Amino acid sequence: MKFRPETLVYRVILKPHIEKQTKSGIVIARDERSQAINTDKGTVVFVGPKAECDVKPGDKVYYAKYGAKVLKDEINSDFYIICNDEDILVGYEDEELYSIEEKNIVEKIDINDKRQFMVTKVGYSDE
Repeated sequence: MKFRPETLVYRVILKPHIEKQTKSGIVIARDERSQAINTDKGTVVFVGPKAECDVKPGDKVYYAKYGAKVLKDEINSDFYIICNDEDILVGYEDEELYSIEEKNIVEKIDINDKRQFMVTKVGYSDE
């Protein structure tokens, strides 16, 4: 499928992550369209010329799945996701780069029935 950049404006095209089997080896019986609809992870394929998000083709991202539209390439039978740049939530990497302590970046603290969130590694505190 070939996308015309001038028509995308502030949109992003993603290739959804579709799993054919789980990590433990169980085969997933759902069809690819339902998996494309029900996932919230994808790889960036194309970024519109006016998109304000800081992603580039090849980045792996989480996106707001209810703000996206599923497209099907009739030639290759591939599925794509088109969403607004503001629907890109966060980028991620698959590699295990961090220790267990560094994975627990966000700690929830309950003080006097007020909820606070503190990011310990970055040094941000919502007080």
